[in-house]
Amino acid sequence: SNVLFASKTWGQMLYTNALSLPPMLFLAVSTGEQHQLGSLTVGALGMSWLVLSCFLGFGISFAGWNCRARISATAYTLVGVICKFLSVLLNILIWDKHASLVGLSMLSLCLMASAMYQQAPLRTDDTKNESASLTGAAAAAPPPEKLGMQSEAAQASSEDCRQRCPGRQADEIEGKQLLSA
Repeated sequence: SNVLFASKTWGQMLYTNALSLPPMLFLAVSTGEQHQLGSLTVGALGMSWLVLSCFLGFGISFAGWNCRARISATAYTLVGVICKFLSVLLNILIWDKHASLVGLSMLSLCLMASAMYQQAPLRTDDTKNESASLTGAAAAAPPPEKLGMQSEAAQASSEDCRQRCPGRQADEIEGKQLLSA
């Protein structure tokens, strides 16, 4: 089938939710829940809660995949850690059984460390040229043993290049082909 989505987020979300069905069916069968289906009665209120929870599940899944597509992996991980922290904080405010003071301190330490994280700056062309000049011209040229092990296809390509581009230009093009081989 040629199903195309306007956003690949929908495809990822549906694919992930579809992949969760076989393990859930396995769990249901392994715990004997299929035997309870015959005596199950679902009223209108129960069915509305089921449908609502399905929509909320799809919404959470879509929000996660959409967020993942829009920010870096590090930022996505940080968002996940902050959500976990907020759920722990909510747990502390609502219920009396929660993490110890040491556990909460370690969680806070992890959050502070992740907040101080900075991505390394990308290399610029100037930085690449400086590193190449530091390593010398030997790093730019292939080792002599690699030059001697040209394949027949590369030799034929070099010969073809000499015929098409006579003179110095052919040698330059051949050198670029050797470096990429």
